[in-house]
Amino acid sequence: MKNNYFACVLLLTSGFFAIAQPVVTSASFQDFSVRAHSVSDFTGITVGNAGANQTWNYSSVITDPPFVYLKSIPESAAPAHSQIPEANYFINVSSIFNNVIYQNFSYIKITSSGYEPLGTINSAGDFEGYIDTPLVPLPLSYTNSFVNSEQLTSDPILSVSTSTYDAYGSLYTPYGTFTNVVRIKEEDDISTSYSWYKFDPYTPLMSIDVSNATGLITDVVIWENSPGLATNQVIAADSKISIFPNPANNILNLKLPNNTTIDKITITDLTGKIVKEQSQNTAVINVENLANGIYILQATSGTNSFETKFIKQ
Repeated sequence: MKNNYFACVLLLTSGFFAIAQPVVTSASFQDFSVRAHSVSDFTGITVGNAGANQTWNYSSVITDPPFVYLKSIPESAAPAHSQIPEANYFINVSSIFNNVIYQNFSYIKITSSGYEPLGTINSAGDFEGYIDTPLVPLPLSYTNSFVNSEQLTSDPILSVSTSTYDAYGSLYTPYGTFTNVVRIKEEDDISTSYSWYKFDPYTPLMSIDVSNATGLITDVVIWENSPGLATNQVIAADSKISIFPNPANNILNLKLPNNTTIDKITITDLTGKIVKEQSQNTAVINVENLANGIYILQATSGTNSFETKFIKQ
C-alpha cells in the first residue's frame, strides 16, 4: 500500500454534476495548498460506513504537528518541466522525515479520460518514472471500481490494487466541516486504505489505513487547508546563507558569505504568516517559542534577500 501522503496525489481532480453524488472528472483542477497531520492515538477511530449520504465525524481527533505539505504549482516553477512535455499538472511535495526536509515535484498528465502520474523529480534533480504507470479513469462516479498496477523504475516489485468510489457524504475533522465528500477505498494484498476528498479543488481531507491481516488501524492522516501559501511559490534552500543547527530547538545561528551583515530576519510559516522578526543581533535568533514544524527564514542585507527553510523541533 502506498503511503497516503503520496497516494493522495493520484486523485487530485474532480467535478460536480449532482448535489447528491459528486463525480470525479478532469474539470476542476485548481490551485490548492494543504498540509498533513499524523494521528498518534487511534482510540475511538473507525473507518465508518460505505454508501450514499454518509456522515463521518472525526472532529475530536487530536493531531500531531504537520509533516507533509502539498501545493499545486505552475509549469514554470517545476524543475526540468521541458523534459516531460506531456505533463500538464504539477505538484510540489515538501515533507519531513527523521528531521530532514525533502522536496519533490510530481508531474501529471490529465485528460478528460484519465489522471496519469508520470513521475517525480527530487530537489537534487533526479527523475523517477514508472515502468507500469498508474491511471485513474475519469469520470469516476459513485460505486465505480478500477484496478491499477504500478511499478517504479527504481523498484522491481509490481504493486496491484483495486480502488472503489464506495461512499460520499459529510466529513467532520478538527479543521472543518465538509459536505459532498468523496471516499475512495483502495485494497491490495497487505492493507486497505480509506481516503476522503473534497472538491473545488479536489484535495485530500483524511485517510485511514487498515491491516488486512489483523483488521487493525495502522495509520491515520488528516489534511488541513493552507490557503495563505501562494501556489506559485516554491521555496528552496539558498546556498548563500548558512543556518545551524537544523533542526533547531531554541537558538538558530545565521551566516552570510564573506561575513556580510544581516540587517533583518523574518520568519514565516508555510501559510505565509510572519511569526517572528528581528533587526538586532541578527547572527542568532531564538526560535524556542515557535511551534514544531517547517519555517521559511528570510535574511535581508541591503537590497539583497536570502531565503531558506529550517525545522523547529
